[in-house]
Amino acid sequence: MKHPGFDMTRTDTDLGRRLLTERGMHFLFAHGGDPYAALLRAENEDTPALTARIKERGPVYRSRPGAWVVSDPELAARVLTDPRLGTELPSGHVLADVDPFPETAWTAPAPTGGVPLDGLGARFDLVRDVLRPAVAGLAAQVLTVPGADLAAYTGYAVAAGPAVDAVLCAPRLADARAVIAACAGLRTLVPDSALLLSTLGVELTATLAAAAAHVLLADPARWQALSADPAAAGAILDGVLAEHPPMRLDRRVAREDLRLGAEPIAAGDEVVVHIGAAGIGLRGVPRIAAFTRGAAATVLAAVAVRFPRLRLDGAEVRRLRAPVTGALVRLPVADSNSPTTH
Repeated sequence: MKHPGFDMTRTDTDLGRRLLTERGMHFLFAHGGDPYAALLRAENEDTPALTARIKERGPVYRSRPGAWVVSDPELAARVLTDPRLGTELPSGHVLADVDPFPETAWTAPAPTGGVPLDGLGARFDLVRDVLRPAVAGLAAQVLTVPGADLAAYTGYAVAAGPAVDAVLCAPRLADARAVIAACAGLRTLVPDSALLLSTLGVELTATLAAAAAHVLLADPARWQALSADPAAAGAILDGVLAEHPPMRLDRRVAREDLRLGAEPIAAGDEVVVHIGAAGIGLRGVPRIAAFTRGAAATVLAAVAVRFPRLRLDGAEVRRLRAPVTGALVRLPVADSNSPTTH
């Protein structure tokens, strides 16, 4: 089933040219010293330093790329709850035709099912082999996806994840095409009301769980403590949310003229909340917050119980062009209990 808004006529040449132009503008503005543009450039940036520079610009400032950037907690909360500020993408955006995050009245609950951890050897990739498919599986449980469609749903939900970063940072052409195809695939399996959970929900949950696992595995005693007390996963995630929010930047667009603090915002202007600077965790995504925290805790606890002596076994890899999530895409680990890892 093709979504009525999909534009399948754009050639790779047209799309590639547009993406390259957007990418070039971010580099140009970043070279000019704009800290928000430097964040969007996402080239091994010093995120804490850029966050400090954004806060120095005041509670709301107009960035060189054109977006109003909000770092004040009170104003940030206003932006994320004001119906005059929506999530729709501009018509020319690479993802506008597939609309990966449609607004919905449905709130996803926390999952109640378990996480299968079968078929893993002594060494595996925690993010690729476990966290991402497990989170997608929990979303499928919540949505009661039929067993015959589970593998397809999981594949599409994982592949759609980079859409979260592509909202603000032009992806590579191949990545854009993959996300567009994944969103189209999801729409053949679930209703539009389930798309927010299947795209944004799965990606933020996997990103949060991976960040928490990385923090804990860097200190084996903390990982073993979680394996002994898996109920502590929720409290651990709350701490990680404060330091490493899975959604660092949250974009809105003004649907009418309004004011933010002392600044007049015109209809059509882009407003971006810097989640890290404002310190508001998952409050910008209330319809998937319960699922995100619950599913991340479920997966994290299950892995810790199953592999109490898990350890890092190589360098982590983060997604390219990921200013929103900073997502880990590879985290090699080894089970120290296995005789083959000694």
